[in-house]
Amino acid sequence: MQHSSTLYLHPTIAEYAKMLVDKMPGNLSKVYFVNSGSEANDLAMLMARVYTQNFDIITLRNGYHGMAGQTMGLTSQNTWKYPIPHNFGIHHAINADPERGYWSHDDDNITDKYANDVKNLIEQATCGNIAAFITEVGFKSLGVDQSNKFYVFQR
Repeated sequence: MQHSSTLYLHPTIAEYAKMLVDKMPGNLSKVYFVNSGSEANDLAMLMARVYTQNFDIITLRNGYHGMAGQTMGLTSQNTWKYPIPHNFGIHHAINADPERGYWSHDDDNITDKYANDVKNLIEQATCGNIAAFITEVGFKSLGVDQSNKFYVFQR
């Protein structure tokens, strides 16, 4: 279905939203349908900032998260950058890629090294409180990588 206004709302969309809400835990009861990944990421940034009352967002280098105003700041590829203001409150950590990254997959401390980069970024480039950590968990716009599966669970 193409993006259109609610003038053309079909009952199936509302039924699908109810099915999604019924599967959500706790008090989660809202579903937002958007027309693109850029719009979804822009909404995620807004919701994270409003909910946490924090501004800074951490994302990873080499990721693609859209070309809308705010999401261009999340995107970390020079081919998708233009000479306009972006990146307000967005900080890029090293992408945890054991095959092509800074540290090799045969390094026993690879997970700690990548997690420490994020920790150092939070400590040195932010006020210490972040609104969100936005990443592509498996598939990257530059190809599939094999990020260390425990990396995102480090604190």
